Amino acid sequence: MNTIRATMTRRLLGEASGPLAGIYVVTHRTTGKRYVGQSVSIATRWKDHLSGQGNSPKLAAALRKHGPDAFGFEIVELCAREELNDRECFYIWGFDCLSPKGYNLTSGGGQAQCYTTEARAKLSSSLRSSDNFKAAMRRLRADPDVQARRLEASRRATATPEWKKDNREKMARLRDDPQWRASSTEQLSRIRADPETEARRLAGLRRVHSDPSFQARRIEAIRNSEAVRRAHADLTTYMIVNVRTGERDTGTRLDFRGRHGISSTCFGDLLRGKQKTARGWRLALPEEL
Repeated sequence: MNTIRATMTRRLLGEASGPLAGIYVVTHRTTGKRYVGQSVSIATRWKDHLSGQGNSPKLAAALRKHGPDAFGFEIVELCAREELNDRECFYIWGFDCLSPKGYNLTSGGGQAQCYTTEARAKLSSSLRSSDNFKAAMRRLRADPDVQARRLEASRRATATPEWKKDNREKMARLRDDPQWRASSTEQLSRIRADPETEARRLAGLRRVHSDPSFQARRIEAIRNSEAVRRAHADLTTYMIVNVRTGERDTGTRLDFRGRHGISSTCFGDLLRGKQKTARGWRLALPEEL
């Protein structure tokens, strides 16, 4: 596969004679948005895009706005002329690059395409078994920018209260299903029994635990959990004073957390003198007791 791609690249750069017919993809390096096209002379078509003479106004506008250096150009498949329309439709659907997700304005093949559910299932199966598509997706997943965007999108999605609530309910239903528990246990045992998979898992754990930011978060979580434990065990009654209104309140750490939102960690810092106020409240002075 690498030899084939190297040969295609040399031809594209003019090191071999003869035009190349096939399917190409243009990818924005930052956003990951793509344009899939076909041509009987791919090198010429790329030059047309760069000069603003291509037949995709949306891609042309993006090239003008971001500049050619912001885009990657790659041949995904060489094919005969009579196969170009079908393969273009195939990759536009497979890469999901119809506007607004991508720069393609139609589903390819020279006209708008409409796939039935059965046809989509067949295309999906064919796509998953395509060596060209697999190689393209591996390169995409290995791109640090793509990895960072996917991680950020995942963090945003899983940070919403709605997602957390739905996930808790879903996991509760699954845990109550004996068949799911048995299947999960069997699958985990099978994965753990694979030496290569286990080695990758341990290597990943070592990378995570060696990350200073992870260590800091872990220490903070332990500290917070210990502070909560101490708060539950501490039944001492304290008095606090509102620094703005002078209002006084008496209670335990847990009382203050419930009434004023003062966390156990912050209240502990008040007691140790590490901070003077928390949520607008301070400890009462001896003469105020």
